[in-house]
Amino acid sequence: MALSNSEVAKIVEAILAGDKNQFRIIIHEYELMLRSYLATKLYKQDEVDDLAQETFITAFKKLEAFDTEMNMHSWLFGIAHNHLRNHFKTTKRRNNAMDNLREHIFVNIEDKLQEASQSLDSEQVGRLLHCINKLPDKLSKIVQTGLRGLRLDSLETELEMNRNAIYQARFRANDMLKKCIQSSTLEEGSL
Repeated sequence: MALSNSEVAKIVEAILAGDKNQFRIIIHEYELMLRSYLATKLYKQDEVDDLAQETFITAFKKLEAFDTEMNMHSWLFGIAHNHLRNHFKTTKRRNNAMDNLREHIFVNIEDKLQEASQSLDSEQVGRLLHCINKLPDKLSKIVQTGLRGLRLDSLETELEMNRNAIYQARFRANDMLKKCIQSSTLEEGSL
């Protein structure tokens, strides 16, 4: 269950009063969505890990500037967005055509994607979890591993698949999830 703005405000107040361990609640609440967002923009898992960590460090350091009337989700995603933009500016590796495409997409449609991300509600998250549960076991395991921020190649032995097959399976799973979510949205709209 998502934290309400008033619950977030109380947590922020406790952190600013010196109970720094309360920040773990913020991390626990938003880490999965933040990592998922970053993973759609970056090719390497270690970059996702680094930028997620940098986002939370920045949020912790600038917590005094957080307006408790504002949505924490939006604030964190704004910080992540800025870290991504800086990452793309400072990273010199542009050998991979996929990186160029991701950067192009990021620069040209990121604001629209961020607006859509901010409108994500618990009902949509529930729909996504329902669709993940409908996936075949191997695909569900691959998706859940990625969402937890773990490296997919850690599944090679367990699933008896090579790295390339795992990444292809992840692509298929993402496509299946997209179709499942779209069909459940259409069904909901026709009720």
